[in-house]
Amino acid sequence: MPRQSVKSIGVWSVFKFTLVYYLLFYLVVCVMFGVIYVAIMLFASAGASSKDQLNVFGALAGGGILGALIAFFAGLLASLFYAAISAIGAAIYNLIGLITGGIELNLIDKGQR
Repeated sequence: MPRQSVKSIGVWSVFKFTLVYYLLFYLVVCVMFGVIYVAIMLFASAGASSKDQLNVFGALAGGGILGALIAFFAGLLASLFYAAISAIGAAIYNLIGLITGGIELNLIDKGQR
């Protein structure tokens, strides 16, 4: 059974990986909440007259746009922040790995179990 150890982690690769991960996660969350919001607006306006329905969808195009843009950019900044935190964690692991020698991994071939 070969024994290997992880002595360091590429900080830049961790940053890139986690940035893409958090951006994709944020995109999924935005789409999910957007679908839920539109569904709620459709159900809320189902019993309303056509004039009231235009007012409900007017909120999507008017006053709600600024709040949506702020939330969107806040999510992008949060993704960037969490990716930076992950990169800092990788750098801290590298410093600790210098002292302790890293994490030891025991690897086996797929044929051996």
